[in-house]
Amino acid sequence: MKVTKKGIKKAIIFYYDEDKELPRMVLFGQLDTLLPFYIEMMDAGLRRLQDIIEEAGGKENMSKEEILEVLRGTRPPWMRDNYTTANKEAVMSLTYKLKEIK
Repeated sequence: MKVTKKGIKKAIIFYYDEDKELPRMVLFGQLDTLLPFYIEMMDAGLRRLQDIIEEAGGKENMSKEEILEVLRGTRPPWMRDNYTTANKEAVMSLTYKLKEIK
């Protein structure tokens, strides 16, 4: 796998903390630019999720398992399903160093 390093000024990383059994979020960037970015991405993600469920004939008040099943069933045939492989084999190591930008 090729790794490209870029100077990233804002990023939001979601991960699952297995020790605490909670979803976590790491934010990198200036809060005044990061908050609107987060809200915009959250809004776009929710709209896309609603569209997918509506197109697939989903119903109101679906459980998490039902939503995931609808999402898995809506992938076009050309899209490879990396979910099962990543779910079983992938491990992410997150290391970071905070720098002050002058």
